[in-house]
Amino acid sequence: MPRQRSKKNKDIKTGTANYQWGLCKKGNALSETYNVDVVIITRRPDGFMGGFQSRPGLMHGLTQLLEEKDIMGPDQFKGGSRISKPGTVNVEFTL
Repeated sequence: MPRQRSKKNKDIKTGTANYQWGLCKKGNALSETYNVDVVIITRRPDGFMGGFQSRPGLMHGLTQLLEEKDIMGPDQFKGGSRISKPGTVNVEFTL
């Protein structure tokens, strides 16, 4: 019987690689479905970094424009409360 995904994901390298693949796949789907720019960056505790950008050079352009207040953090997902509802944030970037 093959190993279950949940058992594989307990290994930090395999688990983060699987989650990163899933996040990037969702980012690609979001970009293609809604024609939006998407950047996803992950960094493991061992320092390995990876991610996804929906078009070349996007990450470099956005990191120069973004401020920390523009990025959601873990607090937005704790306790079931939301600071703003989806669709109410209007952030516009010009590259």
